Amino acid sequence: MTELLEKRSTRPPSMIYSRSPSPTSRPTSSRPASRATLVTSCNPIQITSSEISCEESRTESHTTLFPVKDQDLLLRRGNTLVVKLHTSVEFTGSYNVSLVFTPAYRSRERFAEFRASGAAKTSSELWLSVTIPTNFPVGKFHAHISLNLRGYLEVLTHFHRGAIMVIFNPWNSEDDSFVESSAEIDDYVLNSQGVIWRGNHRQKIATYWDYGQYEEGSLESALFLLSSLTADECRNVATVTRCLIDQVNDNDGTGVMRSSWTGRYGSGIHPCCWNGSVAVLQRFLHTRTPVKYGQCWVMAGVAVTMMRALGIAARPITCYNMASCSGPTVARYFTSEGDFVHGITSDVVWVYRVCVEARMRRDDLPPGHDGWQFLDTIRSPRIGKAVGPVAPKAVSEKSSKRQLPYLTGVVVAAISAEIKYHRVKAHDLTSIRKASMALVERGTVGVSMVTSTGKNLKDSIDIIWNYKKHEEVDPQPSMTYKMGAFPPPSRDCTFSVSTNDSAILGDTIRLEISIGNCGGMLRTIDGRVVGKIVHYNGTAVRNFFTMQFTGSVSPGQDASVSLPIEGKKYMRHLVPQAMLQFFVCIQARENAQMFIRLHNFVLSLPQLQVSCSDREVPLGQSTRVKLEFKNPLNNSLSRIIFHICGSGLCKQKELSYKYDYYHIGTS
Repeated sequence: MTELLEKRSTRPPSMIYSRSPSPTSRPTSSRPASRATLVTSCNPIQITSSEISCEESRTESHTTLFPVKDQDLLLRRGNTLVVKLHTSVEFTGSYNVSLVFTPAYRSRERFAEFRASGAAKTSSELWLSVTIPTNFPVGKFHAHISLNLRGYLEVLTHFHRGAIMVIFNPWNSEDDSFVESSAEIDDYVLNSQGVIWRGNHRQKIATYWDYGQYEEGSLESALFLLSSLTADECRNVATVTRCLIDQVNDNDGTGVMRSSWTGRYGSGIHPCCWNGSVAVLQRFLHTRTPVKYGQCWVMAGVAVTMMRALGIAARPITCYNMASCSGPTVARYFTSEGDFVHGITSDVVWVYRVCVEARMRRDDLPPGHDGWQFLDTIRSPRIGKAVGPVAPKAVSEKSSKRQLPYLTGVVVAAISAEIKYHRVKAHDLTSIRKASMALVERGTVGVSMVTSTGKNLKDSIDIIWNYKKHEEVDPQPSMTYKMGAFPPPSRDCTFSVSTNDSAILGDTIRLEISIGNCGGMLRTIDGRVVGKIVHYNGTAVRNFFTMQFTGSVSPGQDASVSLPIEGKKYMRHLVPQAMLQFFVCIQARENAQMFIRLHNFVLSLPQLQVSCSDREVPLGQSTRVKLEFKNPLNNSLSRIIFHICGSGLCKQKELSYKYDYYHIGTS
């Protein structure tokens, strides 16, 4: 292309960009034939063909890895288009030319037009250059070219055969997706693999995820979802990311995935079977119906894939102990006997919830709110809308949450809510009005928010300080007694709960309760421990363990209670993705001092070992990979299936246990 341009004595004339024309000015047909022949009162002339290319190479525009069809063109905002027109006969004199972009998914909307005029010597070719503005709408377009030649009565029209796809440019400082750090671009735009963290804040579990933003279907799915936006809404990162985060979780039959935590997935695929975004997006693009089923970490991975495909720096973030409540507090209920009661209120605290952060410039907010922004695929239970993008500064400065958009107040409550414990009568669990508030717990919601860097997938970084002030994160949660409910004359006892967090599936769990008496009087302690199987979203499955104990602690002394829980007591109650939760309720008789704690425990699973038979594999050649898994249980496992995927290597496949080896690169 450079050689062709050098043959001309002058550079192709630049075209002037104008925004959306009048809505009444629309093409009469959505996609006419690619060649238009017009006969005028002079000589018959037609535009025989058009060529549209990017002045920058695909390497310079960082689009080399995307699968683009021969006639299509992928470019970033700020790149320069070169348009070459061929006419059936030579022409001379002045001309006027316009290039109109029509959305591929909304063909009757005409919103972007470039115009140029000039004079040409006798020629049958016309060259033009078009610089895509840095605020140009992202999306997939068809190009419509109009040419008006002096001496000809008719306007020549031509529709370019291929599609033109415009995406964000994080390398351009004028683009609102700009990322100054090249390391962050490598980690959060170009990197196609990563880790999503699960577990709990003490037992973080790394789940490897194949984003695959360069695979077929990833970019196309993102562009298809943007068809629900207007042209102006596609100009900035904030509205684009909000559109993607809202449509990843299906709400009306048009989203990407159907979310479910019921445990019944017979009509679809179990959420645990997904280990990458590509298979999800390809299924959605093929059927245009929601893929069954996904959960927060799956949908967050899919959202990150589409954002990275569009050129937006994005990463999954895991918030541990994230509240989902209708107000600034979470209400919890327990009986006089010390049993934790589920189901009275919809308020829950997720053991972990995977959300998304995207980097952008926020021209719609006051200065200082640029950078990483919080987005959540799970809709607000109170409003039913997607949350974000929300600036971390807006969350830490709670005073301004009411004036800022996209449900900033919901994020504030999700990571900073207080927990209020209410006591109810065992025989009257449905009467919340009769419940008396016992105490308020602070510092247990939003204890950590982690993500990974692209350099070392196993290393996590805690970004909770971006959303909270340091004084708001207390490593030792505090409890305040409700005046008039249980007013203790003194608080001279200390309590703590711990477990052997290194235990794996099937091991005996040891629950340790430590009690200290800092006062000068003997304290008689009554305690009750209830073990439950719970989902990570805070909903209970069933009880599996109950234990009561009574003891005394001398002044200035410490005591401990050790409760061993054998594997056979919890194994038969487990469900996929469930964890153990211990409700500990302790009270000193003499001063009525009370201690309540929900202690979550994740059973670790043995790691899957992957080894390759070849130390070095030539590009384009197949190799053999060995998968090893050690069964930690005393009983046999059946129906073992390995789920395999890898960007650039193979599509997602299911491998039965009966095979010892799998050839990477084979169909």
